[in-house]
Amino acid sequence: MLISVLINGLAIILAFYIIKIYTLNNKELPMFLKYFGNYLIAGSFLILFYIYGHKKMNTVHFLSFLILLVYYIRQFNVTRKKFHENFRSMVMSFGYTRKTYFKSFLSKKLIKSGIESFFYANAMYILFQTLSKNIYEELNGIKLIIIFLLLILASYIDSFNEEKIYKNVK
Repeated sequence: MLISVLINGLAIILAFYIIKIYTLNNKELPMFLKYFGNYLIAGSFLILFYIYGHKKMNTVHFLSFLILLVYYIRQFNVTRKKFHENFRSMVMSFGYTRKTYFKSFLSKKLIKSGIESFFYANAMYILFQTLSKNIYEELNGIKLIIIFLLLILASYIDSFNEEKIYKNVK
């Protein structure tokens, strides 16, 4: 459990500073991040802790750090976009610079989102670590791939807005 908190803590701090740099430089993050939400973190942890059953601990911890880093960056970016698109021009028109805008307004929203994501990611990490110890023999590679593909599909559908889904189904 301590390893989970440590890995999550390092990933969330690094993700916060990455978002800060992107916001202050007015840059956009890569598009692939929009697919890496709650579904793919669950699928990735499922695969990681399947590897965990093979006792490759250093690999699992490093890969889980990378997965969590991408997850936190995505979560912060969703919050940033929501607040940024609605209020940035209004706040900047009051004479704030990008730096003071980030420090005074956006960072508070990001911290709230980060705390929520931190608890969720820790719960997922601990849950899949515990489950992997108990059901390792029952979970074979084919089941693992099917579950992961279903989670990828759910994440892909989640990234669409309702109009696009309606047009494709109609």
